[in-house]
Order: sequence, then C-alpha cells, then structure tokens
Amino acid sequence: MTIKRRDVLVAALAGAGLSSLPLGVFAQEVSRDGGTLVLSSSVEPVHLNAVFSTQAGPSEVAAKVFDGLVDFDVDNTVQPGLAQSWEVSADGLRVTFRLREGVKWHDGKPFTSDDVKFSAAAWGKYNARGRIVFSALDRVETPDVLTAVFHLKEPAPALLAALAARSLPVIAKHSYPDGDADLAAAKSNNAPVGTGPFRFVEWERGSHIILDRNPEYWDKNKPRLDRIIIRILPDTATTSVALESGNVHVSSFIPLSNIERLKTKSELQVIDDPRGSLYNVGALVLEFNLDRDRWRDRRIREAFAHVIDRDFIQKNLYFGYATPTETPIPPGFAQYHNPDVPRYPYDLGRAEALLEEAGYKRDGSGIRLRLTNDPAANNATHTQVAQYLKGQLAKIGVDLQVRAQDFGQFVNRVYTARDFDTAIYHATVGPDPALGVHRFYWSKNFQPGVAFSNAANYNNPEVDQLLEAAGRELDFEKRKQLYFEFQKVVQTDLVRIPIVSPRYPIVASAKLRNLVTSPAGATGSFADTYFSEK
Repeated sequence: MTIKRRDVLVAALAGAGLSSLPLGVFAQEVSRDGGTLVLSSSVEPVHLNAVFSTQAGPSEVAAKVFDGLVDFDVDNTVQPGLAQSWEVSADGLRVTFRLREGVKWHDGKPFTSDDVKFSAAAWGKYNARGRIVFSALDRVETPDVLTAVFHLKEPAPALLAALAARSLPVIAKHSYPDGDADLAAAKSNNAPVGTGPFRFVEWERGSHIILDRNPEYWDKNKPRLDRIIIRILPDTATTSVALESGNVHVSSFIPLSNIERLKTKSELQVIDDPRGSLYNVGALVLEFNLDRDRWRDRRIREAFAHVIDRDFIQKNLYFGYATPTETPIPPGFAQYHNPDVPRYPYDLGRAEALLEEAGYKRDGSGIRLRLTNDPAANNATHTQVAQYLKGQLAKIGVDLQVRAQDFGQFVNRVYTARDFDTAIYHATVGPDPALGVHRFYWSKNFQPGVAFSNAANYNNPEVDQLLEAAGRELDFEKRKQLYFEFQKVVQTDLVRIPIVSPRYPIVASAKLRNLVTSPAGATGSFADTYFSEK
C-alpha cells in the first residue's frame, strides 16, 4: 500500500513550518507491538542505498531495509547477520561465511551466495569505505547457494567490522542491470529491495520516506513496529518543535543549544550513550583542495590552523557537545588516538607571519587572499563554524566567501566537480580506522564522484605505506603504532585540519524502548524498537 503526500501531511503546525501527521498514524502507540515511528533527517538523500554513498540519508535507511553479513550489539560485539557463522583461516587470507537458509528479498526472491559475491564487487568499486577494505579481496567463491568464501590477497583485520548493514549492506543481484552498467545510477537505488526488517514503500522527495514492516523477516517476531516514516526536515529548529509536539519521535538532528532544555521535558528522553555512537565518532574538519596551487605551500595551510580557537568552538558553537581534537582519530576512539602529534595553537600573530613569509601581502583594501569555503549543509553548525572562520581570517587579511547550497550540491561540488578551495564537514572515523580514516588520506582513494573520499587529492607515499600496513596488520599493538605514526605525519602535512569531535545526542519520545541496540545508534535497524506507555 502507498501513502500519498496528502495522507501524510494534513495540517500546518502553527509557527513551526511543519505539517503534522494524521492522528491515525499514532493510534497504535500503546504498550504492545505495532504503531508508526517517525524519524527525522536533515538531509534529502541523493538515493537510498548506502553501498553507493556514505552520506547521511542512505545511512539512515541502510540497516532498516538491508541486512549485513554480520551485525554488532551495543557493546560492539560481533553477532550473526545474513551469515549465521563464519570461519577465518589461520593466515587470515580466507573467510568462509555460512549463510542463513530461507531468507527472502522483499520481492519474494531467495537470497543466495551469488548476492554476496555481487555485493562484494560493488563494495570494492563504489563505496569510500569498501574500497579500502576490499582492495585486499582477490575473489569470492560460491561453492553452494549458502556458502560464500572470501579469498584475500593479504589479511584485512577490519573486514568483519565493515560488514554490518550500516556500512556495507548486502544488495540483491537481480535488482540491478547486467553488464557494465553504472550500478550507482540504477533506478533500484531509489526504491531499494532488501532483506531487512522493513520494506521500502515510498519516497516523496522533499517530504518523507515510508518503510513498512517486513512480515517475512528471517528474525522471527521482528520488527516490532508496523511502520517507519523518515521525515525530511532541513530546519533543525523545526525538528525540536516537532519532537515536543509528538509529530516526530526520534532525531539526532537537533540544535545543540536546545539539548539541555529538551532534557527537562518529561515526554522526551535524551540519549547520549557512547556505546550507541561508535559509528558516529568522528571529527569536524577543514579540508583543502590541493588541486589549487596555493594550497601546495604548507605555510598557508598552517596559517589557517593557527586561526582556529577550538575551545571557543566547543563552548559557543557546540555548547559543550564536542571534544577539541588535533588529530583525525579523535579522543573518543581511544584505542587508536595518538595525543602526541604536532599542534598549532591559536595564534593570529603566527598566522599572519606565515602568510607574509609565503609572499601574500595586503593590497590597498587590506586583503591578502580571496577564497571560498563550502560547509556541508547537513548540519547548521557547519555553517556557523565557517562563519567563525571567516571572521578569524578577516583579521589576518583573508577574505573568505562562505557559499550556501543544499547537501546534494555540496557533495557534487566537492567530490565530483571539485569546484572548491576549502570545505568544512563532519565525517565518522569508525568503526575501524581502515573504514573511517583511510578513505580521506589514501592516495588510491582519490575518486571523483565518490562522496567522502580523498577530496584533497592528497598523495604522500609514506602515508600510503603506513595505512596499507595498518590495514593488513593483525597484531593490535603493531597496528596501533602504525596509526600513531600516521597521525604524526598527516598532522605535519595538514591537508585536513581536525577541529572538534562532536557528539550528537538522540532526542526521542519517552515512550520508546530499545531504540539504541547497536553502535549505529539512530541509524540502526530499529528491529527491536517498540512503544510503551510505561
């Protein structure tokens, strides 16, 4: 059944710019299975398949519509997914997955090992995270319909961590065209067919995405909800109003200035649990486009580093919901975080001296450089940080034009057209550095058209060697030291400047239970989630 816009959006919520959902949508919100959960997103997705993009939007749909070969519980312990068991050879070069019997795609066709083989090829070609891990893949053998054997050219310790639905969902081979077609452009990405707990029903751009309960889900008695509606609400202030009115049940896209006030509302709960945010641990960064000649002079990049007051940004723009970081693996990822890296303290005098030394003199109007900055439009704080940076740079004679655009335009400008000087965005670094960090620094991951890849076009053979060695090292202590050395090198080169590591608490209806059951948090499956009056 399809719900049309007129059925979903019936009345304006006065003063909020938000249309409310019909009362019938909430009629089943009682202490039993059933009911409709409304989740908000600030981003209009480009499409709905996380294999072909690591951006928000597909990530929110991924684990609800698709399954991964494995899953993780809230303590980040690996659990069976579409693979009910697996075996890793002693040398780490062969992983054998035994698949679940009787699993069906949402269109009724059987799930088989051919789907896994097809998915693995797509992960390695199209996904910014998958390109890293699956560069080690030699081939996938399918000796029978319920067995898939991954043969690796070298060990890949991040392999299992990559195979949850939030990162690399398994996709249906039969729903994509044959031959050499561009899978990322396939129509099926806009109406995905998965094996997950919820089935895709409808996507009305600019309004909502509707997912319904999969009655034939392999994990019996799940999901517990009847329906999920993902509302596209770019204005995060509107989302706060919608949560308080009950028109939205879950969101992590809330102005951080509102969190403390929302904590006082008895009808709401604020979830700020690091166990449910491992996939979301990351860093807000300023990135330079090294295709522009000026940025090849390291002194200019260092000058930018010295105008950033991280403590000011943490307190005044993130309202305490962030940790300053000067490394791409922030303190929240403690096992690989190196606190001993080159640092660039806030020092406008030093910043101006570096520009003078590089030959950039003030003109008659006091300007040394005129540049652009593109903040990612999926979070209003990114623009606030860009405006802060604009004010700081003006003090040393740099005119920074902050450009406004929607998120799709940002992705196209930075990762496809490459029409940018600098960019500001937040990106996750977990659940393993090989998945979250390599994609931005590995020279082989400069891939125009692939979102959240190496947009700087950074190429340092030493860094490539460190990342590739860390990506195959099975000994934790040796792997840790490789990442420690990597952080020192890249913080010397400064092609990306980490600023803070934000936290994005989830605000939800107090009636919801089992909302966070995995490291994916609000981007998890919601298969166990239900409403309760208690």
